[in-house]
Amino acid sequence: MSLYIYPKSIASSVNFAALDTPPQALPLPDPTDDTAISHIVGQDESLHELAARYCVPVQDIIDANPALTDPDHLIPGEALTVPLQKGGDVLPALYSVQSGETLYQIAATHGGDVGEIALANNIYSQDRIYPGEKIWIPGMGGKAQPGATSANGDTATAFTSETKKVNDALRQVDSTQRLLASLRDDAAKGSNAAHAELRDGFAQQNADDALNQLNDAVDGAIGARVGVKTDDATLSKAGRELAATYVRDPATYKLVDSAIAQVRIGRQVQAIVTGVRAQSDPLQMMRTFSAGYANAPQDVKDALLADPHAQDMLDAVAAWANQPITQKPENGVLPQGQTVAAIRRVDQATQGLDKTMAGALVERAVSAYETFYKDPEHSAFSLFGTQGMTVLMNLSGRIAGSTQGDNAIVRLAATGAWNSDAVRDAIAAGADPAYAIALAGAIKMDGQKPDGVVQIINDGIALRDQKNIARGANPQPTLDLVKRMQAAGLDGNGVMKVVIDGMQQFKGVVTADVTKLAQHDAEISWLVQNLGAGMTPQQLNQAVADYRTKKGPGWQADEDKLRQQIVADGNQLTAQMIAVNQTPQTSVTRAMVDPALQAIVSDPSAGLAISTAIQADPNLTDASHAKDMADLFALSKIGDIGRKYSSEIASAYLRRNVLSQLQGVDLHDPVSVEQAKRAINSLHGEPFARLLGVTQSDLDKAIKAVQGAADNIAETRTPDGADAALQNLNKTLSTDATLSKTFNKVTVPGQLLRGVAVVFASASLINSDNKFNADPSDPQNSLKLLVDSSGFVQKNVEVLVGLGRIDKNSLMGQFGGEWKMAGRASAGDLIAGVSTVLDGVSAVRSTFGIGTQQDGANAALSATTAVGGALTVAPAFGAAAWLGPVGLGVTAVGVVGKAIYEANKDAHKYETASKRFLKSAGYDDVAADALSKQGSVISDAAGASQIPFLAKFAQLKKMTPDQIRNWVNSLSADQVDAVSKRLQQTASDSGGKPGNFTDGPRQTVFIAGADGYAVQVTRANTLGVFEEYLKYDHVPLG
Repeated sequence: MSLYIYPKSIASSVNFAALDTPPQALPLPDPTDDTAISHIVGQDESLHELAARYCVPVQDIIDANPALTDPDHLIPGEALTVPLQKGGDVLPALYSVQSGETLYQIAATHGGDVGEIALANNIYSQDRIYPGEKIWIPGMGGKAQPGATSANGDTATAFTSETKKVNDALRQVDSTQRLLASLRDDAAKGSNAAHAELRDGFAQQNADDALNQLNDAVDGAIGARVGVKTDDATLSKAGRELAATYVRDPATYKLVDSAIAQVRIGRQVQAIVTGVRAQSDPLQMMRTFSAGYANAPQDVKDALLADPHAQDMLDAVAAWANQPITQKPENGVLPQGQTVAAIRRVDQATQGLDKTMAGALVERAVSAYETFYKDPEHSAFSLFGTQGMTVLMNLSGRIAGSTQGDNAIVRLAATGAWNSDAVRDAIAAGADPAYAIALAGAIKMDGQKPDGVVQIINDGIALRDQKNIARGANPQPTLDLVKRMQAAGLDGNGVMKVVIDGMQQFKGVVTADVTKLAQHDAEISWLVQNLGAGMTPQQLNQAVADYRTKKGPGWQADEDKLRQQIVADGNQLTAQMIAVNQTPQTSVTRAMVDPALQAIVSDPSAGLAISTAIQADPNLTDASHAKDMADLFALSKIGDIGRKYSSEIASAYLRRNVLSQLQGVDLHDPVSVEQAKRAINSLHGEPFARLLGVTQSDLDKAIKAVQGAADNIAETRTPDGADAALQNLNKTLSTDATLSKTFNKVTVPGQLLRGVAVVFASASLINSDNKFNADPSDPQNSLKLLVDSSGFVQKNVEVLVGLGRIDKNSLMGQFGGEWKMAGRASAGDLIAGVSTVLDGVSAVRSTFGIGTQQDGANAALSATTAVGGALTVAPAFGAAAWLGPVGLGVTAVGVVGKAIYEANKDAHKYETASKRFLKSAGYDDVAADALSKQGSVISDAAGASQIPFLAKFAQLKKMTPDQIRNWVNSLSADQVDAVSKRLQQTASDSGGKPGNFTDGPRQTVFIAGADGYAVQVTRANTLGVFEEYLKYDHVPLG
């Protein structure tokens, strides 16, 4: 008798049956009538330990395991035969040490020898045992019996005659295969006798029979372990336990493992088939078959479909389903009535089935339809009428994609069955057009044009998919259909048009959503665009916060919902574009794709949604999406505007994957410095290179230069050292022969990498030494001091704060003056252009409609620069990054354009709100009341605000927003009123455009006087004239 037992190291903590790779071994020697156990070797166990545990000599264990080539080094997990007869056929007991017990006490209590117990457990120090530790006590586990339970609760499994049968079978396999190999060798050497024996086939038959006997023996051995259980987990566990016996011989293990696999598959197949054969109703047979099939592993599924009994069952169900067309019909039933009855049975039988199984059933049923179709009595009818065709369309979609299902569809299509209305309506209702594609392919193969069938497919898909795509659904299933049609040699342009038209319609939905936000935020947008020009960032933020508070939580909730909708729109639109962009360049439908993509990204509203999604959704800029995004916005596909989106993606990628890691860098902390350097180093790789549109080698070289700058900054730890490092980096990127073209200071890649270095310098110096903080609680001061002290801004080292586009003709653009903000600009460009009047680099909320407070590192890249209170560019788009929750609304108004303003062109519409806004910025009641007045409807600046012109006056006088506010607040009520009237006059004389208010020579014009004669007047659109008027009004100049 032989038992199967685990050591305490495995029995107590490891599920051996769950090991992925079973150990391999030689066959055990034949068990005798003496009791033996099969022991699974545990970690660090030795033969001496096992011999003590089972009370048998070491040599007996060695003799019982002839495959044991190295007795001094046992392999954990292998099975060893341990003969127990000399130990009295008793097993050891597994004992749990109690608190306070010693090994001596345990030995005395259980009548054991302390030395034997120590040796049986590999305990070197008898004092070192612990409460809860499990130890073996030799000879205390009781008599070894088949199926007995050991002291630790593990069941010892019977392992006697079944193992002998397996080993006998293995010897037979070895013998027959050796003979077969010898005959083949002799035949190869020219032996006629060997050739003759091989031709007889007896040797091969004997080898096959031996393998069959091995399968039977393995089946018996597994059966002894699991009984009648047939679930895959139980059978697999038993198989691994059996295979563990053959740990040291890979060839033997391979034979046993193959037999185990066949037994495992065969038992499960038999169990499923037995359950099926117990059913008498065809539908119930299929349900039972399907349930077993669905839960089976793939190898069992494959075997199940090939099993003769399963095939008989499928034939029986197919025969039942075909009865309406194989038996004589009832009186009055027309052929199409017969086919619809039959196809409904097939449809009913395949409901809920796996497509492979369903395809196998339908393939068996097709022959009856072919016979029915060829019958002359039925030649006057189409095989299927309207109802039958509808069922066929649904059925074909259920089986399409499986080999047998596709074959069945092709055979059915060969009958030419067709009904245009039924096919179109079925596709529109969700049916797969597999049958229609097969029929169109058959028509084309016959040399005819399948245009009519293709058009029906197009019409059905348009009804089914276009409305979903127009709601933002991913068009991938529809695009897959384009590929299927093209693979069948059919024109896929019609289906591609469904996708393109749906996306264009969704673009209209996006525009509507942007318009809703613009309408909701029209007032705050006007206030920011006009009054914000005369405020510092802090003043404007406070004014915006006060405005939102007054509007109340309902207004804020509506705004948040609208913002989130634009984020969702951008995500959906981007997903649609990525899916469409996967169309191969060689595809004939590609000619439809590129113009459609260009039209979408060129649309302002769609562009705003895409930009918002890029900034809001980390998934769009992770490494896995980088390639798709870079491919989508390639310049060759969508024109130069693709550069804008690539810049935004690269910037967002940088923020999320690098800059957040630079936030806490402290030059006094080597760990944080190393972490920051690793973050910079992570930019190496194809994803970021693709986003930047540069080669991998050039990017690697540029990043190496940035890393060098970071090393120098970390070594010097001073503003001057940071300045020198940044200057050297700028020089390298601008003059290096290979890098200067791609990474110079005017390119996006160059700006981004310079930005990384600037952020590293900013964060490291701020975090490392408090002397750079005039007010430690105000990060703005530290950034400003860093900028001012290092001088790298004034020396035109690009500070990348963000990328965006500003219309040079907008109020914001006109206000820029010498900033020259036409077209694309970075904040670094703006700071360099106005270095003499640098007011500050403000780290403010940059939410892109999400409301997340940025940390210092991100803020250093995306901060909005304020000079004379003017708004500058920020990542992706204008003020959206700068103004927090209302930023997106402000931008939406700008995107929608004049429509919002023209619809509300009331010269006094925003005066009340303007007054509150100015008071929030620190203007007193008198000043706020006077400066909130808008241009008269009869002036040349109807509805214009005074503040942009007041801000332009401040800029020309080189006054800060605080200085201009304090000056206005210091005036008397009459003086403030005079300033207000002169500003309105200046706005009118400037045509409502602050850019026309200059420090140039005075301008005169002739106007008609009261007496009808021309009168020469001087316009108030120059600084000198404006100041003369203020002096005339007795207003002291600031």
